[in-house]
Amino acid sequence: MKNKIILFFVGVFFTLKSAVSLAAPDPNFHIYLCFGQSNMEGQGRIESQDLVVSDRFQMMSTQSCGSRELYKWYAAVPPLAGCYKQLGPADYFGRTMLDNLSPEIKVGVVVVAVGGCDIKLFDKDNYLSYSYNVEDYMKEIIRAYGGNPYGRFIDCAKKAQEAGVIKGILLHQGETNTGDYSWPSKVKGVYENILNDLNLDGKDVPLLVGEVVRTEQGGSCGRHNDVIAKVPSTIPNSYVISAEGLGHQGDFVHFSAESYRKLGARYAEQMLKLLNNEVEIPDAECDKYDSDLKKEAECADYNGTLLALSAQSGSGVVNLSEEDNYVNFTFNVEQDAKYKVYVGYNTIYGYKQIMCNVNGVPKTMDFDYDSEADGKDGMKEMFVGSYSFAKGDNLVKVAPVWTWAPIDYVRIELDTDAPSQEPGVSDVEGFHVDGNKLLDVCDNEFVMRGVNMAYTWYKGSAYDQLKAIRNHGANAVRIVLTDGKDYGTPADDASAVKRLIEACRELGMVAILEVHDETGSDNISDLEDAARYFVNIADVLKGTEASVIINIANEWHNSSSAANWRDGYVRTIPMIRKAGLRHCIMVDAGGYGQNAATIHSYGKDVLAADEENNVIFSIHMYGTAGNKNRVKSNIDGVINQGLALCIGEFGWYHSDGDVDEDL
Repeated sequence: MKNKIILFFVGVFFTLKSAVSLAAPDPNFHIYLCFGQSNMEGQGRIESQDLVVSDRFQMMSTQSCGSRELYKWYAAVPPLAGCYKQLGPADYFGRTMLDNLSPEIKVGVVVVAVGGCDIKLFDKDNYLSYSYNVEDYMKEIIRAYGGNPYGRFIDCAKKAQEAGVIKGILLHQGETNTGDYSWPSKVKGVYENILNDLNLDGKDVPLLVGEVVRTEQGGSCGRHNDVIAKVPSTIPNSYVISAEGLGHQGDFVHFSAESYRKLGARYAEQMLKLLNNEVEIPDAECDKYDSDLKKEAECADYNGTLLALSAQSGSGVVNLSEEDNYVNFTFNVEQDAKYKVYVGYNTIYGYKQIMCNVNGVPKTMDFDYDSEADGKDGMKEMFVGSYSFAKGDNLVKVAPVWTWAPIDYVRIELDTDAPSQEPGVSDVEGFHVDGNKLLDVCDNEFVMRGVNMAYTWYKGSAYDQLKAIRNHGANAVRIVLTDGKDYGTPADDASAVKRLIEACRELGMVAILEVHDETGSDNISDLEDAARYFVNIADVLKGTEASVIINIANEWHNSSSAANWRDGYVRTIPMIRKAGLRHCIMVDAGGYGQNAATIHSYGKDVLAADEENNVIFSIHMYGTAGNKNRVKSNIDGVINQGLALCIGEFGWYHSDGDVDEDL
């Protein structure tokens, strides 16, 4: 009896083992093979947003290190190449794929990459002679792959084929081969060996090859992109992934973390197109889903990638993944009225922002996101604000600010709750103060975050400066202008100011315009010169109240009496108003912007001189802000009077002392 029991369990064991070994690969587990050198390894700093990943995104460990074992699958938490690398393109390739594939699909990546290597390292016939002569650090990495990175790559790929189906191959390599015009042919040889060793058909398994950091971005190997561009003409079913606009991390070779995220998404977008996930929506479908008050992104004027998945309504979402992407929604209304505006979007992994521009009024919005949501469960709607629509066509433009944004629709509804005008509050259709709050055109409180931009001295790169400022999360930028008095250059003309305003609108930032020539002057006539500058360009400024704030003069007033500071602004603010400019006016404190007592004493007098009741005061925090109690007293002394305040300049350290920034 005992022997029979033993034989029974042995029989069960072999039966189960046989069943496992014969299990068919899961057709819904899509495998992507990734190889290359250091940029494929990943050199980007891993941030908190990168540590949240769906269980549907898996990585096979290609080394035994740390808690990961060779050939085993794990959640694709970076690093994906070895245990001691960082963020790379494969990370956001996989995430982007999942965000745009059916919920039953899983994605797995197999990454083998060796920093600094020549493409020869992946030549299975010649890798050994090459590896003898490489630097010691590279020999250590090669040893971690069993002495043969290509062999390990194939072994892992075969293991992966037991679990799923290989759908594509991703390569990022070439920096070490810069200037080698035979590189495309060498890549072809490696690609064909991979196909043969894994019994794959090149028609079904495309090769995606990424560009290196471009020359215009400071890339030291950028000229190799001319060689990479030859790959599609050398290898059938191969595609180049653009690195346009993707910066490096300071070493001229390796992409920044944000650039890796974008590059990975670009790999995915190309792969999604090849999987036929990009769709065309017939006009009949647009007629079916569109209405007067709701417009689908796929039916609008857009520059982006149309994807078929994850729509609440209609047939898809439009992915906005590049800086120049947009969706333009046009609404035709029958009467002048206020409408509430909403944007429908898909929740995705990581921090996102969009810029929503309604009839020329920009607003930067943070995405809510849900790391657990997929498909329609991940769809959400965001309230943008209440806007004035004129009878006829009105334009709502949605564009990305951070990385990429999947937009489903925009809808509007008549705002029956639009507030009536309150006494003492400006009725301007733009930025206006209400007590100590600054409100935008939608009557939402607006808290500025931004920096100062020295336009007068660095005009040639203005747009790049603005874009960099926006990309760091700014919603406002204070722009230095000259009236032609002090800096040896003519006054900044109206056309230049118009271009600056339009650029800020496009980028979703408020432009705060200030004349810098009168800095430190106690002469009221100088302040009048600054005011006249704005009067002279009034034609350009009119109608921009929703996106421009006028800071009459930077730090006018030095050491004269506070009463002189008051008298200067009491005289000049009416000059601005008589020119028909209804903008919110920013007034710097006296004493080079640091003497808050001028506002404490006479701020209400200055506000009373404005027929629009639309003045915000500004304190500049440098040496006199070195004491916590002093800083608090300066701020409270303005707020407690019911006046609006911003910190117009701020430095952590200044020549006249340290600044207490830890208030």
